[in-house]
Amino acid sequence: EDGRELGLWRVDVANGAVEVVFNAGDASLRNPNISADGSKVVAELGAGLVLIDTIDGSTSRLPVFGSFDPSVAEQYNKTVSSDAKDLAVSPDGESVAFVSGGDIYVLRKHDKIQRCARVSTNPAPDYSPVWIEDGEALLFVSERDGNGEFYRAKPVRDDLPFYRAVDFEITRLTETSVDESAPALSPDGKRMAWARGPGELVVGSPLTFEIERVLYSGFEAPSFEWAPDSRWLAWSAVNDDFNYDIFIGRADQDFTPFNLTTHPDDDTNPHWSPDGRKLAFTSRRQMLDETDVWVAWLNRDDAEMSERERLEAAEAKQLAKEEEEKKKKELKKKDENKDEPAEEGEEEEDDGEEEPVLVEIDFSDLSLRLRRLTKFEANEKALGWSHDSEKVYFNVSQGTRLTSGTSGEKGFFEVDIWDRETDELESETISSLVLVDKTVFYVKKGKIVGREEKAETYPFSVRVREDRPALRAAIIDEGWRALDRMFYDPEFHGHDWAASLAKWRPLAASASTAEDFSVSMNWMLGEMNASHMGFYGGGKSEAKETDKQITGALGVIWDDQHQGAGRKVAEVIKGMPAARANSALAVGDIVLSVNSISYVVGENWARLMLATAGEECFLKVVNAAGEEREVAIRPSAWSAVRKALYTRKVEMARAKVETESAGNLGYIHIEGMGQSSLLEFERDLFRAASGKSALLIDVRENGGGWTTDMVLAMLMVKNHAITIPRGGGVGYPQGRRIFATWDKPIVVLCNENSYSNAEIFSWSIKTLGRGPVVGKKTYGAVISTGAAHLLDGSYVRLPFRGWYVNNAERTNMELNGCPPDYPVENLPGDFSAGIDRQLDKAIAVGLDLIAG
Repeated sequence: EDGRELGLWRVDVANGAVEVVFNAGDASLRNPNISADGSKVVAELGAGLVLIDTIDGSTSRLPVFGSFDPSVAEQYNKTVSSDAKDLAVSPDGESVAFVSGGDIYVLRKHDKIQRCARVSTNPAPDYSPVWIEDGEALLFVSERDGNGEFYRAKPVRDDLPFYRAVDFEITRLTETSVDESAPALSPDGKRMAWARGPGELVVGSPLTFEIERVLYSGFEAPSFEWAPDSRWLAWSAVNDDFNYDIFIGRADQDFTPFNLTTHPDDDTNPHWSPDGRKLAFTSRRQMLDETDVWVAWLNRDDAEMSERERLEAAEAKQLAKEEEEKKKKELKKKDENKDEPAEEGEEEEDDGEEEPVLVEIDFSDLSLRLRRLTKFEANEKALGWSHDSEKVYFNVSQGTRLTSGTSGEKGFFEVDIWDRETDELESETISSLVLVDKTVFYVKKGKIVGREEKAETYPFSVRVREDRPALRAAIIDEGWRALDRMFYDPEFHGHDWAASLAKWRPLAASASTAEDFSVSMNWMLGEMNASHMGFYGGGKSEAKETDKQITGALGVIWDDQHQGAGRKVAEVIKGMPAARANSALAVGDIVLSVNSISYVVGENWARLMLATAGEECFLKVVNAAGEEREVAIRPSAWSAVRKALYTRKVEMARAKVETESAGNLGYIHIEGMGQSSLLEFERDLFRAASGKSALLIDVRENGGGWTTDMVLAMLMVKNHAITIPRGGGVGYPQGRRIFATWDKPIVVLCNENSYSNAEIFSWSIKTLGRGPVVGKKTYGAVISTGAAHLLDGSYVRLPFRGWYVNNAERTNMELNGCPPDYPVENLPGDFSAGIDRQLDKAIAVGLDLIAG
C-alpha cells in the first residue's frame, strides 16, 4: 500500500530506514540466500536463478546445466480400490456408480462377484453421477471443457451393463456461461433439480435442461433434497448474515418458499422421510456451538398423538394391510379356478407395488412443530431415514470452536424418532448415504457399504494408467477455476487472474517433483496479492526412509559472551527441564558435555542434542565455584521452549507495566484469537487486571482466529443493575453473565504482525470508540476463507467473504491495516537491547487515561 517495488530490500538496523536493492518488476523473486560476506544474494527469479550484487544492485543470470532422472514417473499404473464418494444406486439396485480420484466408476453390487468399470477417463474432475433413462445411462458433471457442465455416459455396446463395459460414449448435454452442478432427478423421473451458477436452485426438464422455475437465488448454492412425491423440495440456504435456514418449496407450481426453521443459528441437511410426513435436519440451536438432529412434523396429527394413540393407529394400519393382503389372496385363488379371464369390473391380481406417497403439509404453526432427537455431548449431523420412516441416521463427531480437544462418542448412529433411543451402527463416521428400498448404502473409510440387517462391504479394484503432467495441469486448472468463481472480490484486487494461469500453468505441469508443483501453484496464487491463500496437500517426493530426529532443549538461555570451554548458563527458563528440582541447572553453570560427548567451542551445539527430546541424558556440569557434577535431565522439544519463552516475555511485560504505572495498569497479551487464548484472556481479567484502573491489551504478533466478538462481549458490557447481599458489598452475580467483564479504560497495542482477526479486533476498538490504539499499522490481511478440494485430494484456500470497516468509506480491511492512534516504530535493534517503544507509549497513554 506504500507503493514499494517488489524485489530485494535492505533495512538499517539502527534507524529502520529502507532502500531497494533490486527491483524484480513483474517477475517473482523467491528464496534468496545471502553469501557469508553479505556481498551477494542468489535467488530464484521466474523459472531460473539470478545473482544480485547487494552493493550496487547489479544482477546476472545464473545458467543451470545438467540432466536429471525424474524422482517420480510421468506415466504410471495405479490401482483404484478406495476413496469412493458420490454414490448413486441404479434403479434395479444391481449397480452402484461412484466417484474416485475425479473419475466416474460403476461396480456390480454382489457379495462375491467383483466387477467394476471406469466410465470417465478425462484428467479434469468428473463428479455427481445420476442414473437416467431407467438406468440405461448416467448423467454427471465434468469440468473438462473449462466449465461445470452436464454430460451423459452410456456403454458403446447396448448388451453390456456398465460394470462389464470397456468403452463408453460420452456426450456433452449443456453448454452455458455458468457452472451447472448437483443434479438430482425427481423420484418420478419427470424433473431434474440442480444448482446453477454460484447460488441458484432450479428445476427443469431432465431431457433438455430447459429451466421451468428458479426456486432460490443467492450467493451460495443451497443443499437440497426431493420429497418422495416429486412435488416438493427442501433446501438449506444462507442469508447475508451467514445464517442457514431450511426452506420448503414446490417444483410443479409457483409457491412462495416457506422458512421451516426461522432460527438465528444454522439449520442444514434437510432429509424427507420416505412416508413424506416428516423432515429431519441438523440444527445448531444449543449452547457451545454443538449441532443436533431435529425433526419437523409436517402433519399436526403426528405431532399431537400420544404414544397410545400412535401405537393404536399403527396397529390399525397393520390390520388393514393384512386384511387387504387376505382379500388379494382370495381373489388370486378365485381367478385360478376360472377358465376365462376376469370380467369387466372384477379386480386383477395386484402387482405388489405400494400406493404412491402424496406429501401433504400443514403449514399452520409448522415452525413450532420441531423436536430435538439427539442430545450427545458432541456434533450430530442428520444423514437420512430408514425405509420405514421410523429412524433417522446420523453421524457423531467431537469438537466445536468452543469445545475443541474434547473426547467422547463418535461414529454412525440411528435414532428412533419416537423414544429417541440411539444405536451405534459404525464406530467411524460415514458419508454419501443413499437409501434404496430397505438397504442403506454409504461410504466408510473410502469403501462402499450396504446395510439392511447387517453391513456388507462391496469391494472394487480397477487398474488405471495415469499421466502425471496431464493430471497436474488439470489440478492447477481446477484450483484456478475455484478462485475465479468464488474469490470475494470479482476484480481480483485489480489483478489479471487469467494471466497468472497462463504464466504458471506450464511450469506447474512440467514440475519434476510434488514440491516444485506446490511452489508453482502457490506463486500463482500469490500473484492475487491476497491473504489467507495457499495450496496444500500436494504430496512429497522425499525418500520413504529418512533420518528425522527431534532435537532436545534444556530450557536455558546461554551466555553468548562466555569464552571458555563448554556453554555457560545465563538464565534458566521457568517450567523447563533445567528448572526442575531433580535436574536443575543454575545461572553460572557451565555444561561441558552431553552423554560423554564434549562440546567444542564454535561447533554445532544442536548436534549434541539430536534425538534427545524426551530421553534421559547426562550432562557434565561445572558450577561457579568450579565444582563438577553430573546432571540427569530429560530435554523437551523446542515447541515447549517456544511456549515457555512466550510466557516469559508476557510476564516481563506485565512486570514492567505494573512497575512503571505504580500498580495502576494491568497488562494482558492475547496470543491468538482462538478458544485457548479466549479462556486465558477471561482468566487474566481477574488475575492481571483485578484492582487496576486501566488495562493494556496487547495483540501484537497475534496470528488471528475468530474470537473478536467474544472478547468484545467482555469489554463492552455496562452494569444495568447491582446486587448487595446481606453483610456484603456492591457487585453483580458473575454466573448471570456469559463471560467476565471489564468496563474500565483500555489501551490496545497492535503491530505489523497483528493478523486477520487480531486486526478485526483492533479495528473494532477504534470503530466503537472503546479506547486508543498504540503501535504500528496492522498487516492488512482480513478475509474469511474456506477451502476448495481438488481431484487428487489436495486443496486451495478460498477467500470467499470480505470484511469492511463500518465507517463512511467502508474501508476494506484486506490490504488496509488498522492505523494506530499513536504510531510508534520498534526499530530492528530494539529487541536485543530490551527496548519496547510501543509498550512504553502505551503505558504513558494508559496513565493519561487514568489522570483524565
